[in-house]
Amino acid sequence: MLGRLFFRMIGSMFAFAAAQLFVGMTIIVRLLPTIAAGLLAIFRISLILSFRLHRLMLEQIAPLAAGYGVNITRGLGRIGTTIGLSLVIGAGVWWVIGWHMSWLLAVAFAIHGLIVGLAWDEIEKPGGLQMGVKIE
Repeated sequence: MLGRLFFRMIGSMFAFAAAQLFVGMTIIVRLLPTIAAGLLAIFRISLILSFRLHRLMLEQIAPLAAGYGVNITRGLGRIGTTIGLSLVIGAGVWWVIGWHMSWLLAVAFAIHGLIVGLAWDEIEKPGGLQMGVKIE
């Protein structure tokens, strides 16, 4: 009798845990559009801030590169420079924090620099950097 009571109690606990998991998953699924919009906003803000940081650095580096006949403010020169700056800034931040930098993180920094370099002309336009389509 005590064993049956214990078995029912354990079974009820598992059923309660499964119900809580189901409710939690339902809430997460319903919040996915809001979460996605928030993540896109965070990505857009970080892209704009890093663009401004890259622009400040490129304005300082451009005269030095122009002395060698290289234009780093347009085209492939800008993309290569933003990739390099993202790698250097990211590695510097990781070094200051004291964490180990992996190859995967270096690739992520390089992709970030590539995105900044490619979206450069679109970022600070009045309607710039629209992600997705607004459906009315």
